[in-house]
Amino acid sequence: EKLTKEFLISLKENKIKYLPKKNPRFPKANYYCILCDFHLNIEADCSKHLTDTRHLRKKKLHEEDMVLRSIPKPTERQFAALTAAVEKVYTEHGISPEEKKQRADAVLRLEKVLKEKIPDLMLYLYGSSLTGFGMKTADINVNLTSTDKNKKLTTLLKETYVGIKDLNDSGFSNVRPDFTAKVPGLYLTDNMTGLTLRIAIHCYKAHCTSQLLSMYSDFDTRVSKLAVAFRYWAHLCGLDRHLDGFMPPQAFNLMVIYFLQQM
Repeated sequence: EKLTKEFLISLKENKIKYLPKKNPRFPKANYYCILCDFHLNIEADCSKHLTDTRHLRKKKLHEEDMVLRSIPKPTERQFAALTAAVEKVYTEHGISPEEKKQRADAVLRLEKVLKEKIPDLMLYLYGSSLTGFGMKTADINVNLTSTDKNKKLTTLLKETYVGIKDLNDSGFSNVRPDFTAKVPGLYLTDNMTGLTLRIAIHCYKAHCTSQLLSMYSDFDTRVSKLAVAFRYWAHLCGLDRHLDGFMPPQAFNLMVIYFLQQM
């Protein structure tokens, strides 16, 4: 079969190659789409495939990737401007070491108050308050657990709600339960910092992940600065609204770590 010049150009633009030798697994196939990993038999199949939604999406992603790869390397002035922009975002919106300590102190104060009524209670920080990767306005995430391995954590959470609600001059106010959520928890406000604490249960794995990310942050200050800048960009674009179906905040931190590991 003689192929026209226009058809060959169309194949090349769409990453479809002609197969001079047959594939034993697809003996009737004369064409192969590299983008979709798909074999095609005749010219009519190719024409139909070019309008396929899946192929068009993959072609667009490939073209965008090629544009990014063709961007020239930044100059020294551009590097300096990017560095200044990241530093500015981190200073204005990131959690400073002092604020990180304030958050940890708030949890210690709350634990001390609650232990007077519930001696077996333990509170652990997790999330951005532990990693330092979050925004200044981020809630303080707290994992609630007990030294009594036989106690149900749902029961402990309700005991905690009753305990903090009935305390006067505890330094915490505006206590709100949320026992029907996917991850049951409590919300309360720290009067000293004005920040909201969210006490949840069954968050041990999140606590461990946060500890690991915190080690990365302590290893190199640039990690937390880049993570905060990325989180701020995601916030501006509305990509961090987990409840609306977008990625959870933790995902952006992991993407930053993965990116730095490839360098």
